[in-house]
Amino acid sequence: MGKVIGLYIAPDKGAPMEAVKEVRAVSGLGLDGDRHYRGRGTKFGLDTNPRDVTVICVGDISKSNQLLVERNLQTYTAEQLRRNILVTDVDLNSFVGKEFTIGGVRMLGTELAQPCKHPPRILERTAEEERAFIVAFMDRAGIRARILSDGPIALGDAIELTVLA
Repeated sequence: MGKVIGLYIAPDKGAPMEAVKEVRAVSGLGLDGDRHYRGRGTKFGLDTNPRDVTVICVGDISKSNQLLVERNLQTYTAEQLRRNILVTDVDLNSFVGKEFTIGGVRMLGTELAQPCKHPPRILERTAEEERAFIVAFMDRAGIRARILSDGPIALGDAIELTVLA
């Protein structure tokens, strides 16, 4: 079972991510105070697949950053990746299409959150670094999820697949 070790929101598209200790998840909207909750995210309104929240595992960040280090390129922090929830010890890709909980909040994994050009561009990285970022984080950039129940999410909360009775 994994746990939450980072929570991040940004008030507007392109604004720096802010680390918080707790945030309220709202079904159909996202995390209170985040750009997507306010309808100001980069991808807002572009498709019909719910993307209330993004979740990424610290182990996937480490693996991807190692590939960048091997090419003598700059690495990325969790905040720079622009994901909302950072967790430990789970295979997030296996959560796509399944219900899971973070703390007491129920969610449904809707799709892989494949890397895009937005993080390296915000950081003014070179075209080579942008391409390397996409390769390094492919299939390791977390997942998007729909929030199914409202409630608080805090640092230290558990993340686990829902067990069907």
